[in-house]
Amino acid sequence: MNTQAKPYRWHPTMDTGFILLCCLLAACAGLFTLPPQSGQAASATTIIHATRVHRSLPPQAKRVRCPAVNGNPWCYNFLHGTLIYQAPRTFCHYFKCVSDFWQADRGYVVECQNGRYSHFGGIPGACRDDGGVRRALHQRVLLHTL
Repeated sequence: MNTQAKPYRWHPTMDTGFILLCCLLAACAGLFTLPPQSGQAASATTIIHATRVHRSLPPQAKRVRCPAVNGNPWCYNFLHGTLIYQAPRTFCHYFKCVSDFWQADRGYVVECQNGRYSHFGGIPGACRDDGGVRRALHQRVLLHTL
């Protein structure tokens, strides 16, 4: 009986399958983003906002795991990201907005003490009638390196 171990022999399908599995797991974990679409300027680092990524994904892949406040589709949250200076048209469908929300043209989105949302963040008097500013709302930013 031969008790010698067989030497390891590289098998391309085994390694390729392992690499594909790792890529699939990384993609599910949100470690990869989509490359820039045609027509976008290519640079060393391209910033792709979550809203743009959502529009380019197929319908079955639109469910993104993120700490979204009120289940909003843009992954807006209080944890991390950049300030929101341009809220989408349907913003007030997901958030309880103050009556003058759309009158601001230079502020960012904040949550007032009473739970309403204002677009006057960074402007003196923001949330004046709603108990003052509680905290800023953020949008998730995904970085894609070329």
